[in-house]
Amino acid sequence: MKTNTLKPKYVINGNGEKEEVIIPIKDFNNLVSLVDDALDVRLIEATENEEVIHLDDYIKERGKRKN
Repeated sequence: MKTNTLKPKYVINGNGEKEEVIIPIKDFNNLVSLVDDALDVRLIEATENEEVIHLDDYIKERGKRKN
């Protein structure tokens, strides 16, 4: 979704200032999806340098800790 494709409507207060935005639900859902994707990218970037452990090794280690 390109930002220039949004056709928002504004709710104006008594001073003529924009206070709220009304957009179609489809556009809202697309924006939420873009934000979620951006947050996922940040999380991935934040963990790039962490040690990688294979699932099988993790399960074995976890089993040892329980006993």
